[in-house]
Order: sequence, then structure tokens, then C-alpha cells
Amino acid sequence: MSINTITIDGNVGRDVEFKHTSNDNLKASFSIGHTVYGANGSKETDWFNVQAFGKTAETIRKLSIGKGSYVCIAGRMRVQAYEKDGEKKTYPVIILNAISVKGNKRQDENEDVPF
Repeated sequence: MSINTITIDGNVGRDVEFKHTSNDNLKASFSIGHTVYGANGSKETDWFNVQAFGKTAETIRKLSIGKGSYVCIAGRMRVQAYEKDGEKKTYPVIILNAISVKGNKRQDENEDVPF
């Protein structure tokens, strides 16, 4: 058995970019920042690249999700590969299965958000 599931809440870091794949499937790409606050008032934000395809991408377009939107996402991690200057590189990306819009900005950073 293999488990590859990730659920994150946070703010969209840049406007969603929409493109069509070679087989005319809609693709949505964006980043999400998840911030954790420490006891001493410090904060640390982790950034994740996110991609959605087909009906999920259409839903993102219909909901007008953009920079600053506070969302909760669920998906699976995948490693993307590309070549730059003759060097092979990789980076992780979340392939989106579900998204829930929680608002324009997170109201309470310590609040648990149901998915």
C-alpha cells in the first residue's frame, strides 16, 4: 500500500496562471504559503507549487481564486523534472485533488480550518 496525500491551508502567493496542455486540458498553476507561528511571536512560511487540471482547474477559474486568497487544498506530491543550461533539475509540486476557499486572508492564524 502506498500513501501520498498532503493537505495544506494558506494564502495563494501569486495569481493563478492558466494554460492548456498539449491535449487541450486546462491547467492551473499557483503557489501557496503556509505560515507557522512560534511561541515567541516568530513566524516561518513554507511555499509550495500547486497544479490543477481539468475540472479542478475550471473550478479554480470559476471561484476567481487569486493572490491573497486563503484556501485549504488537498492533493498528492509529485516531483517534476526539467533541464536548465544542460543540467537536470527537479522540484516538488502538489497535484491538486480538492480546494476550499476560506476567504481573502486568514482571519485567525491559530484557528483550525475544517476541510
